[in-house]
Amino acid sequence: MTTVLESGVVTAPDVAAADRVSVRTVRTRRVFAMLMVLAPLGWALHRALADAGPHVNGGGWEWLRRLVASIFTPELDPSFLGLVARAAVVTVTFAVLGTALALVFGAIGGVVLSQVVSAQRGPLPLRLVRLAVQGILVALRSVHELVWGLLLVAVLALDPLVAVLAIAIPFGAQSAKVFADIIDTVPRAAYLALTRAGAPRLSALSYGLVPGALPLLWSYSTYRFECALRSAIVLGVVGVGGLGQELVLSLQSRNWAEVWTLVWAVVLLAGVVDWVSGRARTERRAP
Repeated sequence: MTTVLESGVVTAPDVAAADRVSVRTVRTRRVFAMLMVLAPLGWALHRALADAGPHVNGGGWEWLRRLVASIFTPELDPSFLGLVARAAVVTVTFAVLGTALALVFGAIGGVVLSQVVSAQRGPLPLRLVRLAVQGILVALRSVHELVWGLLLVAVLALDPLVAVLAIAIPFGAQSAKVFADIIDTVPRAAYLALTRAGAPRLSALSYGLVPGALPLLWSYSTYRFECALRSAIVLGVVGVGGLGQELVLSLQSRNWAEVWTLVWAVVLLAGVVDWVSGRARTERRAP
C-alpha cells in the first residue's frame, strides 16, 4: 500500500517511520520545555528553603490559613455590599470608556497601517507618515497599562481620567495592529472594483472592506472589552477607584472577609461580562 504526498510516492513503512521520528521529536521538545520551566523553579525553591533566614516569613502561614479559612465567609454587611456595588459600577465605567476610546484609536490606526487602504507603494511622504505611525503605535502598546497609570497619575493626580487613558492608550495601539491585519485579510475584490471605478478611498473602504471584516472586528472588540475590565480592576492599585482600590485597602488592613467579598464580586462581574460578550458575538453571527 502506498501514500501519495506532495514530494512523490511514499510507502506505508516510510510513513510509519516518519511518524515515529515526529513523535520522538515532539516528546523531546516537551521534556526540554518542562526542564526549562522546572529547573528555575527548583533552584528558587531550594534557595528559599535551604537557607530560609530572613527570606521566608514563617508567620505568613498563619495569615495564609486565615485567608483560606474565610473563603466561604465573606463580608455581607449591607453597607459594605453597597460600597462594592458602587466600586463595580466605577470599574465597568472605566472599562467601557477606555474600550470605546481604544476602538476609536484602533479604527484610525488600523486604516493608516492597512497595506490595502494606505497604499504601501504610494508617495514617499505617505509611506514616511505610515512608518512613523507604526513606530509610535509599537511604542505605545509596549508599555503595560499599569505603567501608563503610574505615569498618568504623576501628571493628572488621582483623576478617573487616568484609568480611562491608561486603558485606551495601549489597547488602542493593539487594536490598530489587529484591525489592520483583519482589513488586509478580507477579500478585497469589491474594494478594488470601487477604487478603479473612481470611488473615494474612504467610501470604498466602508462598502468594499468593512462589511467583510465586520464579524471579526466585532468579535475582537468584545474581547478587548473583557480585557479592559480586568485592566480596570488592576488599575485600582494606583488609587483611581473601583474594585481594585477597595481590594488593595482590604488587603492592607488584612480584613479577609472583605477581601473575599471583593474577589467574589470580581469573579461575578467577569462572568457576567463574559456571558454578555458571548451573547453579543453569537447574535452578531446569526443570519
